[in-house]
Amino acid sequence: MIGREQELIVTASANLSKTLGCDDVTTESGAKDCDYILSIAGTSFCVITKGVLTNANLPFALQQASKVQAATRNPVLLVVGYASPAIMQTLYENGISVIDYVGNCMIKHGLLRVNVSGRKNTYRNDTKSNTLSESAIKLIYLFMADKELIGKSYRVISSISGQSLGSIKNTIEELTNRQYVLHTDKGRKLINEDKLLEMWTQAYNQILRPKITLRRMSFRYDEMRSEWQKMQLPAGMSWGGDCGANLTDGYLIPGSFEIYTSQPSALLMTTGMVTPDDHGEITLYQKFWNDASDGTIAPKQIIYADLMNNGDSRQIEAAQKLIKDGI
Repeated sequence: MIGREQELIVTASANLSKTLGCDDVTTESGAKDCDYILSIAGTSFCVITKGVLTNANLPFALQQASKVQAATRNPVLLVVGYASPAIMQTLYENGISVIDYVGNCMIKHGLLRVNVSGRKNTYRNDTKSNTLSESAIKLIYLFMADKELIGKSYRVISSISGQSLGSIKNTIEELTNRQYVLHTDKGRKLINEDKLLEMWTQAYNQILRPKITLRRMSFRYDEMRSEWQKMQLPAGMSWGGDCGANLTDGYLIPGSFEIYTSQPSALLMTTGMVTPDDHGEITLYQKFWNDASDGTIAPKQIIYADLMNNGDSRQIEAAQKLIKDGI
């Protein structure tokens, strides 16, 4: 566990102990399925840490808590730097206890009940912005899609990505500082890939997705919506989101329709199945990656990000299935 996370746990537990007016709050290193165990009045919680928790990364917290709960007998406690009262309430309603940096908390397990609110939390103001540039988001996607690329020379990376040497240098330095790239005698390699995917997905959905959104459409008739697989996408278009997940493993019945395109979006109307609609269920996005195979299914990382952006329970479950063997 990195130092900042450990500091967060220690500070939050100390503030909770002060609130309770006792020394019955302890922390210790965890085992395989959780990094830390925090005990409150004899109840041991498996700890998950997040810096600033927002609606954008809330699905990840719910997903991670579900995995930990399935792997251990201990209840889960989410230790966060900052989360709004509404988000803390959402976690609590999903059976996840939560405490923030200054000791605001909503904790429940068995007979244990602790609720503290109203403490001013300045963690957000004390935390350096984690905003990534659009070029960095695109480059990180390439590194995740081709894990050998991170070890190549800057000039090779530039020839593949089309990005400047300066942009590549800045991105790799940023990833190194965030402990996602390790420099060894044999070269660079990605590490902490699960957390890298989480960070990238959040940045992609917040920063890049709005910039590549082209337009919305709807199916001409309701029966066409249920027969979406019969629609032959024009060359250069790929299914993302629910549809991409359905075509990958057949698990998810689509409730929304995302299409990525390197061609004019109006070409989709040549299928005869759709019509322009500013409020339609079909959203078209500009492709930002080079798809040599020109397949009709977007890459897994893109589908995963789409599912986590929509973020309801069935989509989170589908996202977990999509990456269960790695991504």
